[in-house]
Amino acid sequence: MLLIGVPAVIGGIIKGATHHVGGGVLKTLGVLLAAVYGLAYSYVFANAAEVVGRTAVAALSGDTSLNDLENLAHMVQIIPWLVVGLYVIGILVNAVSNRQK
Repeated sequence: MLLIGVPAVIGGIIKGATHHVGGGVLKTLGVLLAAVYGLAYSYVFANAAEVVGRTAVAALSGDTSLNDLENLAHMVQIIPWLVVGLYVIGILVNAVSNRQK
């Protein structure tokens, strides 16, 4: 399944970025943002103790404030909605665009 899915997604991203002006570009941006978000989350979960330790050290040493951490937490919650929004807008742009060439 992975051997088929990964090349299909990569091909779809390339096609969306090169062939479709408008909706395809928005959908491609949504997929790329979701991929980056997934990679970041994978790193955090794979290295949870290290990430928590570095965050605690940064907070205790004064390099970051609780407000900065709260802002980061809000951004992490907003990113999936941004991905969905970009993808849906891309679908809508494709649906209403003129298909004649």
